[in-house]
Amino acid sequence: MKIFGIVQDISKRKIIEEELIQSEKHSRNTFNQSTVGLVLAQMDGTLVDVNEAYASIIGYSLEESKQLTYWEITPPQYRDMEMEKLEELKATGRYVSYEKEYINKKGELVPVRLSGIIIDKSGEKYILSSVEDITDTRRAQEAILKKNSELQKTNNELDNFVYSVSHDLRAPLLSMLGVADITAELTEEEHTREHVTMLKSSIQRLDKLIGEILQYSRNARDEVRHERIDFEKLVAEVTNDIKAKFQIHRTIEIRVDISGDGVLFSDQHRISVVLNNLISNAINYQKSTEAHPYVKIHITTDGNKSTIAVEDNGIGISEEQHAKIFEMFYRGSNESVGSGLGLYVVKETVEKLNGDICVESKPGIGTKFKLHLPNLLYQ
Repeated sequence: MKIFGIVQDISKRKIIEEELIQSEKHSRNTFNQSTVGLVLAQMDGTLVDVNEAYASIIGYSLEESKQLTYWEITPPQYRDMEMEKLEELKATGRYVSYEKEYINKKGELVPVRLSGIIIDKSGEKYILSSVEDITDTRRAQEAILKKNSELQKTNNELDNFVYSVSHDLRAPLLSMLGVADITAELTEEEHTREHVTMLKSSIQRLDKLIGEILQYSRNARDEVRHERIDFEKLVAEVTNDIKAKFQIHRTIEIRVDISGDGVLFSDQHRISVVLNNLISNAINYQKSTEAHPYVKIHITTDGNKSTIAVEDNGIGISEEQHAKIFEMFYRGSNESVGSGLGLYVVKETVEKLNGDICVESKPGIGTKFKLHLPNLLYQ
């Protein structure tokens, strides 16, 4: 019975040893076959074991790699960083992922990303690190940065072009408008007056188009400002400017209702552009047969947002056009007097303010634009 007990103990030990051997073989296979570079190093930086992926990164054979120290393949400028990582290892047992460069066998710099832990093997501490070659990633990043730089340069050139052309065009337009006004005052000939009126209308449309192009350019380029919005003052300024600009042959009532106990922080200039476009459209597209034309401006503000509605009883917009009116240069009908840029600028501006806009309209009844602008103070 005693012999049986010894045999039984030996058998169990053999089984345990075999399991350990198989486990070691499995770990070794996993280590060797990993597509990520793996390296086992002593605490002083001597490389003890590496896999094929790691050897490929540094350009040495497996045997050559094991003759190296960590410091031989690390550029001097990373020494301070490496010492910090070593202290991190000793304090926490691991170091978080970071990027650096290796010196490969050809003397070239190879960008890599590393992370690692301390492991205990036969009572001795080692550093096990995973290493990823990020050469392709770096190249892709550099390509993106270069492309962004080129795009930024192009955008700046376009901005300068827009400003230059707009200035050069608006100056002679204003001169032409002045000459047209003088001509209209000096002549008594009816046909000449009609022609001058047509000329002034064309000049004003072109000037409006240039203004809209400038608005779009500024909206795309300028940073969004966070200002306290005084809607009472802002709406008064916009409506006064519109009344002075439009030669309205009949009375169009502009009703303003501002309520709410909240305060909105947003970009005053951009909101002014939006209101100007929407109110101008509401006036432009009134029905000539409407006995009591109006434009309603309703603004409500709470702590998180402002809701702005601009409503009219004009000619209206058919439902199939609702999704198209915000497209660049879209003109809904022959009655359209604009360039098709106004509502596109409105939508782009509202989105720049992190808001949204929608339209409700029926032909012959009127149109209502409704937008929500968030309080930028909380974003």
